[in-house]
Amino acid sequence: MDKSVSANRIEIDFEDEASLRDIQSRLDEVEYHIFHYTGHGAYSEQEDKAYLILEGDRGKARQVDNETVVTLLSGYSSLRLVVLSGSQTAKTSGRRTMSDLSTPLLVSGIPAVVAMQYSVSDKSAMDLATKFYTEISNGTAIGHALTSARKCLLLNEVAGNVDFATPVLFSNKHDCLITQKMHTQPETGAFTLKKPPDLKHNTVRSKASALERV
Repeated sequence: MDKSVSANRIEIDFEDEASLRDIQSRLDEVEYHIFHYTGHGAYSEQEDKAYLILEGDRGKARQVDNETVVTLLSGYSSLRLVVLSGSQTAKTSGRRTMSDLSTPLLVSGIPAVVAMQYSVSDKSAMDLATKFYTEISNGTAIGHALTSARKCLLLNEVAGNVDFATPVLFSNKHDCLITQKMHTQPETGAFTLKKPPDLKHNTVRSKASALERV
């Protein structure tokens, strides 16, 4: 992914304060295409509801339920993909529709969501993100990019490790992040979104105390 950044294929912003207010302010300032959260997720069997762990008052952890997460990320027409790199962000009990974090985001209008069914190690999460975003910056569709990233984890893992099976994709538009080289400036190697072509290729990544644009 470092090569993609140096070639201006991907722009990255980090947000050190991962509170609802700070994330909203950053999303209001820039037309991001990807929001990437790295941190902790939780699922309450009693409430049958999923949560992200963000930063609350005085730096303390705050559980933010799926409805609030949808409210936070809704209304941004440039947003094409949400990646929730936190444990149990794709978990649902099956007793109630849209009790997870992923499905409500898809229903709200976000074209694609990648989330985790189980806990995942920090190394696997980093390896997954590196391969996934490298593939996307090279023009690979989201589904194929995730498959390639999962294969990378499988080949690197020791026997008995199932991190490769943890990430799942929810999508109603697999080509929502297809990129192509710009013909007007071929010497730059820069990429632009195929649809629509007038937007910059940006990404946001949030980290339980950080937010990032890729």
